[in-house]
Amino acid sequence: PKVYLVDGLNKKLITNPAVFVGMGYNWASIKSTSVSELNKYSPGDDQSAIGNHINGSLIKTSDSPAVFLLESGAKRSIPNPDVFSSRYHWDEIVTIFNDEMDNYSLGDRVGFRPGALTKVDNQAPVYVITDTTKRWISSVQSFVNLGYRWDKIISTSTSELNNYTTGENI
Repeated sequence: PKVYLVDGLNKKLITNPAVFVGMGYNWASIKSTSVSELNKYSPGDDQSAIGNHINGSLIKTSDSPAVFLLESGAKRSIPNPDVFSSRYHWDEIVTIFNDEMDNYSLGDRVGFRPGALTKVDNQAPVYVITDTTKRWISSVQSFVNLGYRWDKIISTSTSELNNYTTGENI
């Protein structure tokens, strides 16, 4: 059977098992699909060489715990597990060779997903993240009226929360 890498609206044929494994993918992660579903994607360039991961790939090397998001040919640092978990799943990470990692320039850091609820450990204020801004939810009533759930609050460090500008209170 053929294996494709789906990138947005395109599909790229992975030409051989060495390329598949060399890109850090796992055979157990392949999702089967129908021919009609696959035909919804436009054919892209075949994936015939190692080192050409697609936008949106989560990458790391075997000798470092640091995880990056690939976007527009740059690697964007994901600063900590709290930020990572607000957006991604750990089983999505692909381990690549150091030589490939070195080829990517460093882009902006990745932050919490917009809409994430955050607070600093052992402190009361809860914030909702909107891109690069944190907005304090100023009352329990506001929190409840907006339909938020207490079990969805992500505890984080003061230094992580300080990466966001302070917006209007909610």
